[in-house]
Amino acid sequence: MGLGFERLDQSEAERALFEEAGKFGIRCGFTSPIHDDKGAVAALSFASDGHHADFERSLLEHGHSLRSIAAFFHEHTKRFWTTHRMVGGVVLSPREYQCLEWFARGKSAGEIGIIFNITERTAGFHLDNARAKLGVRSLRQAIVLLTESKLRK
Repeated sequence: MGLGFERLDQSEAERALFEEAGKFGIRCGFTSPIHDDKGAVAALSFASDGHHADFERSLLEHGHSLRSIAAFFHEHTKRFWTTHRMVGGVVLSPREYQCLEWFARGKSAGEIGIIFNITERTAGFHLDNARAKLGVRSLRQAIVLLTESKLRK
């Protein structure tokens, strides 16, 4: 059919991957590579437990939409996971980073909660997550890593 569904030159690793996918009920799928100015950087896959012929027909009809979904998904994730929130080689979530920044400015978890309209407990949760992700024992150590990362930028 010319869509690359049935490849005869699969490596052993590819065959093993497809066998494992079959164990989970995946019979066929489509992977859309995602490119940016650095080249291929990611991929988004769509899988089905349906028959190949049905999936191929759907792909021919909706393939352009699936590629658009992949591109939009990638753009969304790029905004969420960016290097400006990298601390000590670890990317923190937006809220973890914000809470850690406010804590570094001397705000308590209660005050941070007021700033973001969240509970003190939720602010503490984000601070604890940041500390754990950074692999440090205290929030003071996390602040040192935050400060170092800002100096390098």
